[in-house]
Amino acid sequence: MRNAALVGVMVLGWAGWSVAEEGAYAAEVTATQLRLRAGAGEAYQEVVRLEKGAKVIVQGIHANDPTWLQIEVPQGYHAWVFGQFVAKGADGAGTVTGDRVLIRPRPSTRYHQLAGLFQKGDAIKIVGEEKNDEGTWYRVVVPRIVLLYGHRDYLKKIGPASLAEPSPAEQPAAIPAAVATATDKQVLDLEAQLKAEVAKGWEAASLDPIKRALDALDRAELSADMRERRYRVQMDLLEAEKQFTIARVQAKESAIKEDLEKRLHEIERDYKRKLAEIKEEYARPRAPMFTAKGIVRYRPDVLGRYPDFRLEEGGRIRYYLISTDYELYRFQGKRVGVSGLIDPESGTGLYTVVVKRIEILGEE
Repeated sequence: MRNAALVGVMVLGWAGWSVAEEGAYAAEVTATQLRLRAGAGEAYQEVVRLEKGAKVIVQGIHANDPTWLQIEVPQGYHAWVFGQFVAKGADGAGTVTGDRVLIRPRPSTRYHQLAGLFQKGDAIKIVGEEKNDEGTWYRVVVPRIVLLYGHRDYLKKIGPASLAEPSPAEQPAAIPAAVATATDKQVLDLEAQLKAEVAKGWEAASLDPIKRALDALDRAELSADMRERRYRVQMDLLEAEKQFTIARVQAKESAIKEDLEKRLHEIERDYKRKLAEIKEEYARPRAPMFTAKGIVRYRPDVLGRYPDFRLEEGGRIRYYLISTDYELYRFQGKRVGVSGLIDPESGTGLYTVVVKRIEILGEE
């Protein structure tokens, strides 16, 4: 029978659980190796592997997927709890100080919790300790009432649960070692490739093949430790992609800035050259050139049409005048020369000069 001291660990009746109608029974592993997982599905982490012929106690069937059976954790199995919720005593003794403390197969919250909880006040046996970026974790002996999941196709019912009970003389199982798989080497190879590519720098590195290879890895074929390592390689890859992207953007910004500075220098040089040419051109003596000459008269016509300023030559109106640059009334009665654009005939037989330059001239 199971140790009565283990009753302090409460296994919750979470949604998705059900108990086989016939009750607990003993089953034997028929596969060469059977992976027991943290949950009902291959997406959950592998917790431990059992060899062919190993006997387990089946406690129930998963309600949503009857192909997965609930298996009591093997005797002596070790798992992890977060140290913040445990008071560590002498000689490996510990007391749970938190409520509903989760149990995980590895010392990280990235691993799925096991189907079981420690309650406040539970006495536990601490057999190891590890510190990481999350904090301190304690490795503890897990009571057999905690459940794992195994696929029913690889388990054969052999009789009542007592057939799978360990004998009193049987020693507790050793700490489950990481089971290496053929896929594990691929993770190590990809890790080495990533380091080599990062060392090349962003201009020469090629990260896409590594990314595709990581995505293609069958997580179910990785040992538990290598799943964690694959995750770290993936995080390192994402960080490398981020840093390379930053470097590319900075290089592009630098190139754009350099190109703009070069163009601005060329524009400034051309501007100074053209300005010098214009100054030189205007410095040369030359005869004034005008579009028209005459005396400015202000004669509003009876219909109030514009323009009202006219250029009169020899007592006869020659042009209408329009200007936005000069106040033409200041030139009334003066003999001037005007330069500007000549608009087409207005319908009166006269042309309009849009004045751009006007100068007062002496009498001829």
